[in-house]
Amino acid sequence: MGIEATPRLPRSWYFATIDQFEVTSDDQILAQLVKNSPYSILQSQRDAWLTQLTLLRPSVKEVHGSLFLEFAVPRMGKRIDAILLINGVLIVIEFKIGSREVLRADIDQLYDYATDLKYFHEASHKIPLIPILIPSDTESLESRLVKNPRIDNLYQVLVSNAENLPLLIQSILDSIRTNPVDPKEWYSSRYLPTPTIIEAARALYAGHGVAEISRSEAGAINLSETSDRIERIIEDSN
Repeated sequence: MGIEATPRLPRSWYFATIDQFEVTSDDQILAQLVKNSPYSILQSQRDAWLTQLTLLRPSVKEVHGSLFLEFAVPRMGKRIDAILLINGVLIVIEFKIGSREVLRADIDQLYDYATDLKYFHEASHKIPLIPILIPSDTESLESRLVKNPRIDNLYQVLVSNAENLPLLIQSILDSIRTNPVDPKEWYSSRYLPTPTIIEAARALYAGHGVAEISRSEAGAINLSETSDRIERIIEDSN
């Protein structure tokens, strides 16, 4: 009996304009997140999503742009909590709900997501990208916009709590002026990493298609044969 091909997952489990987001109920958004997940969703994850939505709503009030929730980082087999694309500015958000601490590991995790987008997501190469870490209950804030000295248009990680997030986002938008970016073109832009074989296996196991984790130069036939072989190894090891 042959192995069925893994269906391609949506790059983002929820994608809408901010205007649409503002008039869509939490229950409707939660239903879409659950529907697009290939995994069983625990109650703790549902609760975390609902809290994130509660924090996001006042932060984007009267702002026009696009929102992406659970955005895939195929090279890592992980997902970014939220991305805002507003007036050509990309704000990458990682939530730590209920946390009071600003952990180095959390900053590093978010910075890895940001650099992955900057290097490998084609439409993110040249636009300003600001990562924000949100330990929701922290009193430690970092709102100074500081550019990475080596990577163009990439900023150091900012830290905010739930209360300060709306002010921080507005401050970013007031400080950075750039050309608008079409959200659909950004969303569908090519992702061009060159992963190690372990990273590729992890990404395939997480449900991403081979076209999303490797450069196209490798050739469609070779990539398909490689992905089929990896899937068989994974299946045999279960």
